[in-house]
Amino acid sequence: MRREVSVKDMILPPRALDDLDSFCEILRADRVGVFSDFDGTLTPLFDDHRDTVLSPAIRDTLSELSRKVELVAVVSGRDVRYLRETIGLKSVTYVGNHGLEEWKARGEQPEYRAQVPVGLVEEVESGVGHIGISGLLVENKGLRVAVHYRNAPDLAAARSAVLQMLEPLATSRGLGIKEGKMVWEIGPRVEVNKGTAVRRLAREYELTGAIVLGDDVTDCDAFDALHGLVRERGRKGAAVAVMDEETPESVLREADYYLSGLEEVEQFLRWMAYASSRAERKL
Repeated sequence: MRREVSVKDMILPPRALDDLDSFCEILRADRVGVFSDFDGTLTPLFDDHRDTVLSPAIRDTLSELSRKVELVAVVSGRDVRYLRETIGLKSVTYVGNHGLEEWKARGEQPEYRAQVPVGLVEEVESGVGHIGISGLLVENKGLRVAVHYRNAPDLAAARSAVLQMLEPLATSRGLGIKEGKMVWEIGPRVEVNKGTAVRRLAREYELTGAIVLGDDVTDCDAFDALHGLVRERGRKGAAVAVMDEETPESVLREADYYLSGLEEVEQFLRWMAYASSRAERKL
């Protein structure tokens, strides 16, 4: 069972809004990239994932920021088509399903790095039906299938039951399982994650500075990739954890800075758009 740790009991990294001078140094780099998770970072976490909406203020700020830095990328566990439709900005690059899908800024079609598992959704839905726990939601993410248990009456029991249902299915079909905030996902077992996506895009865009925002355990791969780029190639960068009462301890441990909730994320993004010294590009 996952160990529950109160945010109040954790040793926090510095608050990003209290050290903007350090971020000014990153933004002065010649080619800057800003990477962000979606759920829990740019939007609140909803009880039903289908209710998620992006605020107009965040959308407008992302649009402005994309004109002032080399790359703005939303790197999420969501389906890439959903991300592009929901955010609605062609100037942003979208990475979906933890790196399995990518839709580049101004691109016409997404790129896929795995095959869609045939019949997987139906098998997971059948398994969830046999569990007999109320409040479970199945999400078809194209290359992956997610089972959300946020609305289950007993979270610990639901977490264990869903995992026990998915494990034999993953073994029989040669698939992999990932865990997020009150969700399990099953999909292709390939060596890609948010970290490999960050490294790939940093190389492709020849970034010399980068900022990564995230709130969940899968974002630790992106944080680690950023730290590797800073160590190995001398780039400037910072990993920023978006904190709430559900924040896993590992996220705050791996982050260089933190922001407290969506209001501070919006404030930080607005500041970056304002502070960036890069000349605007015509879209």
